[in-house]
Amino acid sequence: MLPPEPIIPVGLLPPEKREEAVKGQWVEIFRWLNEKAARSVVFVGFGRECKLSRSELDEIAHGLELSNLDFLWALRKPRWASDDGSDELPPRFGSRTTGM
Repeated sequence: MLPPEPIIPVGLLPPEKREEAVKGQWVEIFRWLNEKAARSVVFVGFGRECKLSRSELDEIAHGLELSNLDFLWALRKPRWASDDGSDELPPRFGSRTTGM
């Protein structure tokens, strides 16, 4: 058996989490994550370079909903979304997936 390949980080690493830096809604998010079992939450993020179309975003949302898994979705407001962001996600997506 070969030894595992070394892990070489590329790019910026996030700063170490400090309690004083955690404010607002992040407190609630970290509390929610801390209540979950290790390796039980799916993280969904495509970075800033991936520009999702409306149909792609809807398909991803639909798949997450059908999975019945806990997830954390890092989503930038798409260019095609309204200024208030009310049309980013499918209608009632939040209410259907909250508390899954």
